[in-house]
Amino acid sequence: MLSHLTVTPSNTVCDSAAPITAIVLVGPPACGKSTLRTLFEDAGTPSLDLDGAADTSDIESLANETATTDDTPTVACIEGAVNNSDIAAIRNVFDTTLVVRVRASPGQRLERCVKQLEATETVLSSTDIKAAHRSAIEQEVVESSYPMHDVSIRCTDDVDMAALADRCERIVDIFDADH
Repeated sequence: MLSHLTVTPSNTVCDSAAPITAIVLVGPPACGKSTLRTLFEDAGTPSLDLDGAADTSDIESLANETATTDDTPTVACIEGAVNNSDIAAIRNVFDTTLVVRVRASPGQRLERCVKQLEATETVLSSTDIKAAHRSAIEQEVVESSYPMHDVSIRCTDDVDMAALADRCERIVDIFDADH
């Protein structure tokens, strides 16, 4: 049940007639945020990756661009908010936010970091692997604690992708039905 939605005042930046919900994905590196964002895209939502956004004004600007694309959607997916200021910037743009904490085990996240590195490098030394592990842990420490969230989604290796895609579609359908 999605009873903990946060509704912002009607001072939103975008000029849409219909309310727009932002599904904001938060969590540590390699927990599955990009996978979920892709599944939400497949369900028809425009999306935004905040990686590289310098500050909250950048986040508001990028969020507003997302909110006004694709014939003004009713749902948009935003990946990568790392603190409450980021969430507040998103709430300045969207009518409703659903903050989703994406979870995966530390071991699986470290394996995924190595796989991401392997995709860009031909040969990995043990030093490269240790550096990838260290980088992931350091990034998680810098980004912790993650913003308060409304719901959690487990994105572990044992989760069936079809079932996960179905969950994402159902979330989108709930918000589409409200509009």
